[in-house]
Amino acid sequence: MASKVVSACVLLTLLALNLSGPAIAQQDQGVELVSQIGGGANGVAIQGPHAYVGVGPRLVILDIADPAHPSMAGQTEVLAGIVRRVAVDGDHAYLADGANGLRIIDISDPTAPSDAGPYDTAAVAAEVVVVGGLAYVADVVSGLHIIDISDPTNPTEVGNLDFPDIIEGIAVIGHHAYVTAYRGADLRVIDIASPAVPTEVSSLDLPGTPGILAVPMTSRMSSGLRPACMSSV
Repeated sequence: MASKVVSACVLLTLLALNLSGPAIAQQDQGVELVSQIGGGANGVAIQGPHAYVGVGPRLVILDIADPAHPSMAGQTEVLAGIVRRVAVDGDHAYLADGANGLRIIDISDPTAPSDAGPYDTAAVAAEVVVVGGLAYVADVVSGLHIIDISDPTNPTEVGNLDFPDIIEGIAVIGHHAYVTAYRGADLRVIDIASPAVPTEVSSLDLPGTPGILAVPMTSRMSSGLRPACMSSV
C-alpha cells in the first residue's frame, strides 16, 4: 500500500511539472520569456476549413481547405500551460491547459486568436469536452468540473465531482459522462442530467491503463451533438 501511495505522489509531481509548462520557468527571479517555438502536438479539433491544434504552450490554427496543402492561419501567444486537449464550438476554442485549468480562446478571427477567459480547475486539466453550453473538464486530481460557458469571458462552475483516482479522459453522450482513470475503477459512468449534482452510477475495471475516450459519430448526431464540440486526439 505504501509503495502505491509513493508511486501516485511521484506521478502527480511529474504530471504537474510536465503540464505546467513555461509558467514554472517564469517563476524564477530575473527570468523573462522572450519567445517560443514548437512543442508536442497533444490535441486537435476540426471546425469548418480549420484545424485547431495544441502545440506545446500555444493553440495553432491551420487552414485545411486544401487538405493536400495545410497552412498556418494563426496562433495564440504563449499560454501559461501546455495545451493537452482542444474542443471547438462556434467562435471559441476550449483548451485543457494543464496546470492552468480551462483556457477559452476567441477564434472569431482565425488569424488573430485571443484570450477570452480562464477557469482554474485547481490542479491539472487533462481533457475537455463541450456540449450544450457546458464544458466538461477532467482534472487529474480535482475530478470532473462542469463549467457554464454561456459567457465565455466569465466561465462559472456549476458542478463538480471528485474521485479517489487520477483521471485522464472524458466523453459525454446524452445525460452521461464517461471518465477514465489511472487508479481504482478504470471507467466511471456519471449521471449529468442535473449538472449541478453529477452522480456516479457505475464503474468498471478494465485491462491495461485507459486514457482517451470517444463516442460513435452516429450517437453524437442522434443526440443532437455537433462533432466540432467534442475533443479529439
